[in-house]
Amino acid sequence: MATQSIAHHVKTIEAARKRVKDAIFDVVDAILDAETQLDATAFQGALAVEISMSKGTISKWLSIGKSPFISENRRVLPCTFTALYFLTQLETKYTEFYQAERCKELLEQLIADDKINPQTEASDIADLISAVDRKEKEVSQKKLKKDLKSANRAPIVEETTPYDNMIDATRGDRDVEHDWRDHWKGMPEYENEAVTGFKRLIVNFDTEADYRDFETLIGQSLTEKTKSIRFPKKPRQDMKSLRWIEDDENALCPAPDARH
Repeated sequence: MATQSIAHHVKTIEAARKRVKDAIFDVVDAILDAETQLDATAFQGALAVEISMSKGTISKWLSIGKSPFISENRRVLPCTFTALYFLTQLETKYTEFYQAERCKELLEQLIADDKINPQTEASDIADLISAVDRKEKEVSQKKLKKDLKSANRAPIVEETTPYDNMIDATRGDRDVEHDWRDHWKGMPEYENEAVTGFKRLIVNFDTEADYRDFETLIGQSLTEKTKSIRFPKKPRQDMKSLRWIEDDENALCPAPDARH
C-alpha cells in the first residue's frame, strides 16, 4: 500500500469530522422532531428507554437543538457533542450577564476572532464560561461593597423618627434668635453626658436621597469621617476659634461613631 501524503490524511480526517458533526446534528433534529410529535410522557418515558438516554442527556440534546446561536452557525461550530452543549451554557451566561441584545453580538465576535471554530475544543469554551463567571463575581462584590457602604452611612430607622420632621422655623419673614430650640422644630432626640455648648446628635436617614437632602439643607458636605459641623456654617477663618464656643448657639455635633 502506497504511503499517503499529509495532505491526504488531513483531507480524510476533516471529511470524517464533518460526517461526525453532521451525524450529531441529525440526532439533534431527530430528538427535536420526537419532542414535537410525542406527548411529554411518551417522550420522556418510553422513547428515553428505547434510545437508552437519561432525561438529563435528552435535555442537553434539546438545548443544542433550541439554541438560536447554534442553529444559525452550524457550519462553523465545533464537531463534538460536549463542545456544542458548552456553547449553549455560554449563550445562557452571555444572555444573563450582557442581556439578549449583546449576547448575539458577542458570540458572533468570538467566531470573527476565530475563538470559536470547527476545531474548538470543549475546554476552550469552558474557559470562556469561566471568564464570565469571574466577571459576575467581580460585579457582585462591587455591588455588595457599595450596598454595605450605603447601609452604614444611611441606616434604616423606625418610621417614628423620620428625617423630614426637621423644620427650619427661620424660613420666611419671621426672624428668630439663634436658639436651637426655636430655630429647629422636630429636631431628633439627643442627650449629652454633661452640659456643653454643643449638641450631640445621632441622625438616621431612611434613604441615601434623604442623606443628600440633609447635606443640601445645611449647606455642608458630610462623610463617614465627619466628626463635627457647625450650623449655621461659619466663615472659614472663624472655624478654629469658634469650634468649641461655650454658649448655646445652634451647633450640630454628631457622635463620632454615628453615620451621616
